[in-house]
Amino acid sequence: MRRRSSSLPGEAGSGEWLRCDGSGIPPDHERTLPSRMFKEAVDNAGHGIVFTRLDGTIEYVNPAFEETTGYDASEVIGETPSILKSGVHGAEFYSDLWGTITDGEVWEGVLHNVRKNGDPYVIEQTISPIRHEGQTVGYVAVNNEITDMWERERKIEALHEATRELLDSENFDDVASGVGIATDAILDFPINVVRLRNGDRLEPVHVDEETLELIGDRPAYHFDESPVGEVFKTGEPRIYEDVEELDDDYDRGPVHSWLYVPIGSYGVISVGQTQPNSFTETDVKLVEILATNAETVFRSLEHEQELARENERLEQFAKTVSHDLRNPLNVAEGTLEQMREFTEQLDRMTRAHQRMEEVIEGVLTLARQGQRVEETEIVDMSKLASDCWSHVSTPGAALAVESNDEFLVEADETRCKHLFENLFRNAITHGNATMVTVGPLEDGFFVEDDGTGIPADERAAVFDTGYTTATYGTGLGLSIVREIAEAHGWEASLTESDEGGARFEFRRSRAY
Repeated sequence: MRRRSSSLPGEAGSGEWLRCDGSGIPPDHERTLPSRMFKEAVDNAGHGIVFTRLDGTIEYVNPAFEETTGYDASEVIGETPSILKSGVHGAEFYSDLWGTITDGEVWEGVLHNVRKNGDPYVIEQTISPIRHEGQTVGYVAVNNEITDMWERERKIEALHEATRELLDSENFDDVASGVGIATDAILDFPINVVRLRNGDRLEPVHVDEETLELIGDRPAYHFDESPVGEVFKTGEPRIYEDVEELDDDYDRGPVHSWLYVPIGSYGVISVGQTQPNSFTETDVKLVEILATNAETVFRSLEHEQELARENERLEQFAKTVSHDLRNPLNVAEGTLEQMREFTEQLDRMTRAHQRMEEVIEGVLTLARQGQRVEETEIVDMSKLASDCWSHVSTPGAALAVESNDEFLVEADETRCKHLFENLFRNAITHGNATMVTVGPLEDGFFVEDDGTGIPADERAAVFDTGYTTATYGTGLGLSIVREIAEAHGWEASLTESDEGGARFEFRRSRAY
């Protein structure tokens, strides 16, 4: 047994220093009972305890100090605590510490030190003066090691910083890669895979380099065929202490322990270790924090993408203003030319201007409400179609409404006006139709004409923005029709009428 000699303060108020020899406990007649109890309490304390002289020379350290630092008592007694310096703290730090305790006050703070083997560690330290008859005769330091807690907090802070950087990502793949890099660089798990949901499968988007070297490319998993899928479905993290025990056909090579943590409804983080039983509760918590942060970033990115789509839609809606106003303006201008000879046309011009205001208000409302129709009413489609026909220049053409009973549809009347007017203009202007017919279907309605029709190989493209058969056409009319149909939850389709013209059908979508 290695011998050590250390000094402890004697009984309170005695001013004595009690000599304790590591070879055995002094006889009872040499020590008082309180002194023996004090020595036993300090020796068995869970925190490291150090007694020093006024100049900092170490007189005593307890076993907890030896365990924390790696130094035996005999190696530090006679030295100063500076043998533990890590270089993290500057001269000002130590000047403040010594200034506090030499003034007779208690100093409390966090110290970064170095063990005997060179490993860094962190302690919460309290240094108190030892006083006798009003004079400070030494100091006692109580050290509580917090290395694990400090490392955990440092990692959490680094994870939050990484999340702020991830918020600048432009797509989901970039976020997944950032999560994988953080798993390695911050959490010290170089074996990791980040999978994202694609349909009913979880596909690997990021595979760390060490993972590739050890076990190669990673497969995509169906929700129902793997532990990864099970974790995604349950939304709960899971540790597999030894995947060799799993009864599946997947080759995981030398990686035995796996931790799977879901990223909300977006995917799963997989972390591996080559040794079984390698993950702690702290490991799980840290990966969960990363997964939660990643879920926040994915939601933010999803929102940004939705806003971008809505902005694009707003630009598209802006184009509808000029398109839908062109015909009412033409009506108004033509009417003004005829006013001197046909004063009765004044009412028609007034209606055209009123319709212009309705179109503007309707488009702005559509832009504010977004894609889906929020409020509907029962619309008399027979009356609405007739009203819309009067707003469109239709020389030489006629409208027929087929309906034995009431032709009623639950819809947004203003948007349906846009739909009818665009279809009527399309039939007259582009299809050279002389008859346009509107009628009900069992689950919707149709608009057809007797014009030139649309070739079968072009019908799939007619609803696309920019499609037109006219030299000066805008290509907006039928794309507006599609927008309005989708806003109602209708499916728009194009076929051929019995007369060889175009037949547009609008039916309720099952998904609506």
